[in-house]
Amino acid sequence: MEQKTYQLCSRAFRIKAKNGLLQSLLPGPSAPGEAGTQYILPGEAFGRFQLGWVQDGEPGGFSLTPETVPQEERYVREPLSVKYEAAWTAEAAALKMKAVYTLQEDALLYELLVENCGVRPLLLTDAGFSFPCNSDFHWGENAGGKVIGHHFVSGHGSHLLFERCDGKGPLLAVLPQDGTQLEYFQETPAYAVSDGGDGKKETAFTAYAHSTGVRREAEAKGHTPRLPGTEKQLNPGEGERFCFRWEFTDSRQDARRLLARRGLVDVEVLPGLTVPQGQEISLALTSRWEDLRLCPAEGMQLLSEEQRGERRIVRLRLTRLGEIPLTVRFAGDRYMTVTFFATLQPEELLEKRAAFLAKCQHRDPEKWYYGLISEWNNETGMLLGPDNYDRIGGWRIYEVSCDDPGLGKPAFLAAKLAERPEKEQVKALDLYVEHFVWGGLQRTEKEEYPFALYGIPDWKQNRESEDPDLKGKLHIWRIYDYPHIVLLYYSLYRIARDYPDMPLSQKAGVYLYRAARTADAMFTIPLELDGWSAYRTGLYNELVIEDVLRALKEEGMEEELRRLWRHWVRKVRYFALECTDVFGSEYPFDTTGFESTEALARRAMELAEEEEREAYFDPPLSLSKAQDFLETQMRCNLACRGELEPAYYWYGSDYRGSNTRYTLSYMSQMGGWAILDYALRFAPDPYSLLRLGYGSLLSSWSLLNAGRKETGYGYWFPGKEHDGAASGGYEPQPFGSTWLDQPHHGGPWYYSCEIDLGFCGYLRGAATILARDPLFGTVCYGGTLSRGEGISVLPQDGVNRRFHYVGPEGRLHLLLASGRLTEVLCDPERKELACTVDLRGLKGESAGLSVEAAGLSGWSLSCGGQSALEERGKAELRLPCGEAHSVVLRFPVV
Repeated sequence: MEQKTYQLCSRAFRIKAKNGLLQSLLPGPSAPGEAGTQYILPGEAFGRFQLGWVQDGEPGGFSLTPETVPQEERYVREPLSVKYEAAWTAEAAALKMKAVYTLQEDALLYELLVENCGVRPLLLTDAGFSFPCNSDFHWGENAGGKVIGHHFVSGHGSHLLFERCDGKGPLLAVLPQDGTQLEYFQETPAYAVSDGGDGKKETAFTAYAHSTGVRREAEAKGHTPRLPGTEKQLNPGEGERFCFRWEFTDSRQDARRLLARRGLVDVEVLPGLTVPQGQEISLALTSRWEDLRLCPAEGMQLLSEEQRGERRIVRLRLTRLGEIPLTVRFAGDRYMTVTFFATLQPEELLEKRAAFLAKCQHRDPEKWYYGLISEWNNETGMLLGPDNYDRIGGWRIYEVSCDDPGLGKPAFLAAKLAERPEKEQVKALDLYVEHFVWGGLQRTEKEEYPFALYGIPDWKQNRESEDPDLKGKLHIWRIYDYPHIVLLYYSLYRIARDYPDMPLSQKAGVYLYRAARTADAMFTIPLELDGWSAYRTGLYNELVIEDVLRALKEEGMEEELRRLWRHWVRKVRYFALECTDVFGSEYPFDTTGFESTEALARRAMELAEEEEREAYFDPPLSLSKAQDFLETQMRCNLACRGELEPAYYWYGSDYRGSNTRYTLSYMSQMGGWAILDYALRFAPDPYSLLRLGYGSLLSSWSLLNAGRKETGYGYWFPGKEHDGAASGGYEPQPFGSTWLDQPHHGGPWYYSCEIDLGFCGYLRGAATILARDPLFGTVCYGGTLSRGEGISVLPQDGVNRRFHYVGPEGRLHLLLASGRLTEVLCDPERKELACTVDLRGLKGESAGLSVEAAGLSGWSLSCGGQSALEERGKAELRLPCGEAHSVVLRFPVV
């Protein structure tokens, strides 16, 4: 007989229930944000639970499926709410289960009541609850209207947040209540099938309130759970109640307030949860509990605690490398953990990674891949190459020599060497370019389709292919490959310009020319051959085009400048005026483009301001259109990012629809640059975004396996041979397969894959920031702050060329083209800020220093006998380079 479907409606919810499960969940008329959002994966249901037990030494279990018919079912209307109830009995164990949904005006309460109705005791070992959110993405659909699962599993502080991909809201919060806690999670098979036509079964996030039984499989595969497992003895007549509260909220800030109001603990942190060892960390814990207390693990030093109403402000530092939990106890015996990761200092991280990549170079001149900088197995110490793909199989063998993983490694090495050159590493990079790239991976000027780049599986197979078309000799149409080589050449240009004594085969101008022509090829060749437009997709590393354009102007390369500028403006205008989906990339939903979209939006704002003074295009790009695009792409970036989940493998990470797999990807840092840039330049209230942006920028450094001799070198993979190795991603769930199809038992991958793209993002975003944070006071990101007569800041971000000030009176951006900022002094009495610049070692004539200010007026910039006055909020000086030459800059600030 067809089962009845129950419809329950309130001001906040519209739900349909059947067989004890929620089949549909939509916002009601009073819910904030966009109406019509379906939060449940089609074909699945919320409220599905599974129980496991042991009775008389025999295991048993019950799993509620969408087809399981309840033995009892009823609908009850009460004065201020409506209830839907369903009950089942596991006959063999005499265990009765009852699900109760209580729909109030602004909340939905879910209770599962479990009772031992028999005469024998029963040990309840597992109690799992599935939450399959609507994250099934397909081409041609509006990805913005789908939902991302933000899950934080950490005892009584656990919470689940389901957020629209476009960030418009409403956000659906699922909060454990009345002592219910979550201690373990994994993906379990869903009943839904992907509607992509491939018959693929979806998975559902399942969290466990008890887990001693289900976690045995993970432990047998090598996983070590962070939280203790619990179980519950149910004697005859005894039972247990699990309770969750579902509530809509309109923003993440409102969700923070909701956590504290509903008896959980909200956590805000600065500068992040992946933090250099010894750096001071600020933590704000908000809760309604007066007995909140902190229990730090070994390697964590509490510096101070201060109570401000419901908020506890804590300052601490990490004294050893690696993962370090902070246990927070409250409400008697309830607990949660905040999990940090301590790294080396940024300068050490950059140096170790660069040295390791240079070591991973193939040096046999008899091989066609002579000079290739390749992949490394972090577990076994195997250097991979085209003659040895190790554990990588199938079509993914491209990962070793080309595509984003293969091209990202030398791109990062080059970008690092442009900041801090080292002779032997420069030699390795030059060998890669001269013997593997030019005339191999990349077509030369003398070939048809000059500056084109070969795609998978490698350039040798494509060049020697018998297929003359797109899958063979013309496999040069993948747009994503090109920006990595543009970055490579631009960085080589910087090295050759600033350090002409370095062992490079070409002059600076040659590298800049190649960078410009490679970027031009990206826009023209794939479009001509395969109709693949680089104008319509955000690409990682492509924002280097902005740097190339500036360099072309400085070098007087007018023809290349005009050509590339036309391409770039065309792309900017497409995204600002026409683009309706910033998620589509190689997949219908991807976080790949959020570094690029911020750069495009920033340029769109500048173009719109220019067009307000003088119109160049039809239709014109208005400020309102540019602003809309700026805000839209940032909402999407934030919706795809962990913020309210205080564990280093979630906080600041990008999410590909869920945070149960493949976190801390390259887009954590690349997209983190975008958030930081937006916070510094555009955000009306920048402080929470400064925290998240900088935390994102630091996040993936937890995947760099770097340490010191006395600690066994790397934290993840000990041994000197692995010092500087990296992992391509992190797996939060206890077991499964990585994106490269290797089995894992939770934790970091043993291949680096694309992570060096993230490290490129760090190099772009690395900055020292002095901010007057309303929550934490005057703080410093990326440096050390000390007080005397004024404020002294020591830059320690590893690049030390960018300084920003953010305060209520305005914002200041000081950017050095080359060299180092070694100290920044702020004297509030004299209203003066002095910066010490070290240009020793630079061989060029001069280095540019620019200052931009917003909210500040009437300022000037001076250095020795030079001075520059503000013009439209900007000023610039050229500073002489030379051995042992330092410069002091002073200018008044409010």
